[in-house]
Amino acid sequence: MNGSDVPAWTSVEAHQACISAPAFKEVAPKLVSIIDDTRGQPTVLHGHFAEDFKNEIRPILVAPVTEIALITAKSAEQLEETKTKTTELIETAVRPSLGCHGYVLGNFVEDPNKLLVLVGWDTVEVRKSRWVLASLSNDFIPSE
Repeated sequence: MNGSDVPAWTSVEAHQACISAPAFKEVAPKLVSIIDDTRGQPTVLHGHFAEDFKNEIRPILVAPVTEIALITAKSAEQLEETKTKTTELIETAVRPSLGCHGYVLGNFVEDPNKLLVLVGWDTVEVRKSRWVLASLSNDFIPSE
């Protein structure tokens, strides 16, 4: 796989079928050998993005720097408000930035009350100058 080949699953079930396949079972030990096994199995989370974002994911993931932000609303009732405020912040502060390759905003399949934001950047320095998740209002609690 090279930098322009980004794996994308058509569904969570397709991913689960892949990791259940005999061929994956042959590759899995090689993957485990490079993972810090003191923390147990790796955590795999799946993001669900709206159809209008799907064409924007590839340039973000192949950007020199990809920021991954996990955002948890204070409550399930505040999820839509949190999503709206996050989108507004990104559209005004991030998207017009030089060095920004775009963003996508979605929900985790495993926990729909958590938001997943991916932003592509030219460099870490550009990212630091334009986007500070901690600057979000107190309506947001960054995930750990």
